[in-house]
Amino acid sequence: METRRSRRDQSPNPAHWELIPRSQNDADYRARRWRRSGPLADVRGAHDRAVAIRTAILFALAEDADPESAIAAAAAGITETDALF
Repeated sequence: METRRSRRDQSPNPAHWELIPRSQNDADYRARRWRRSGPLADVRGAHDRAVAIRTAILFALAEDADPESAIAAAAAGITETDALF
């Protein structure tokens, strides 16, 4: 059996984790790994992804833009130059 965090709550509190068989965890991974967006498809790694999201929030706030759309774009790995093409 493995423990994993619930997708609804990314808290590091073990009381929020699910106890599931490894086969179920593997099946869940295989079902999501080919998605074009999301953490599994992000080649930047967790740290660089977090830095990109933080930078997008700060930039949006400085430019008086919508932080939610900036977060979504940064999480998806979309930059301004990507949006142009």
